[in-house]
Amino acid sequence: MNDLNFINTKDAKLAIEELNEINWKSYNGGNVKTYLQKLDKILFKYFPQISLLGKHIDTSMLSDKTFYRVRFTDDIKNLKDESQYGCPDAKYVQYNQRANLKGYPVFYVSDEPLVSICETLQIYSKNKSKNGRLSIACWKYVGIEEELVFPVFSREYAELNPDTQWSLFSDESFRNIGNAKVNSDQIEALRHISDWFAESFVKDDKRSWSSALAHRAMYENSVKPGIVIYPSIQMGLRGTNYAFHPELANHKMKLVRIYHISLKQIKINPDEGALYNFDHLGCFINNNGKIDFENDIRGTEIFEKQRKEDF
Repeated sequence: MNDLNFINTKDAKLAIEELNEINWKSYNGGNVKTYLQKLDKILFKYFPQISLLGKHIDTSMLSDKTFYRVRFTDDIKNLKDESQYGCPDAKYVQYNQRANLKGYPVFYVSDEPLVSICETLQIYSKNKSKNGRLSIACWKYVGIEEELVFPVFSREYAELNPDTQWSLFSDESFRNIGNAKVNSDQIEALRHISDWFAESFVKDDKRSWSSALAHRAMYENSVKPGIVIYPSIQMGLRGTNYAFHPELANHKMKLVRIYHISLKQIKINPDEGALYNFDHLGCFINNNGKIDFENDIRGTEIFEKQRKEDF
């Protein structure tokens, strides 16, 4: 990486101003390779160091967490089919979202159930026919190798979300990437670039950028399938979302339990978080590698333990 052109802070700011003037179109189907070639032509023109924003992390940073995926219960065709709670098939991915392109699924989860609930509710906020019955799938990461993550958090909201640490690079870590020789001003330029990427994930008018950038990170990087980590707009940037490449979701994630709930009330305050209450309608846990859908564990000590850990 020594031959990369590391721009200075002044040029980085000018480049960002030019990028903000570009009307990058959303992917609307068709040849995704051609679409991404146009993206790369723009990105590498301004930021030849784009690949430096990915990080290899130790698996403990993922395995220590529980990940939650929420769906409206009425949308699940078969409540006893485990596949209904995992990464969707490509045929069901009909829209560009925050971190995916149409036709290219990713596994969206959060590391708090409330965050995942809020994300699901906003998707259906205009559909008045939806009731409050939700299904919460709890997943654990079980991989044993380092993973490639692309954290997109701006320094501006470091005080709001402790997971901003995912995005922070020390001066020394920048200098150690590929033995690259960069000075302090060039390091600051890299941080401005990182902040620009992060901004595209928290502004709806930049979703065409975020969906393309996330697809490139997860599907098209030259190393391995990736993970994109970004803050939750619905939680005022305080919560954290994860988008896993399907290969990771299907082979390195384990479904450990499922809750069915009836959401009674939820109040979201972007400045303070959210309050909610609900009734439990059912809880089923993994037994010998599969969810035991025949035994609802509500009322047991195991249920009380898991309920306290999750909620």
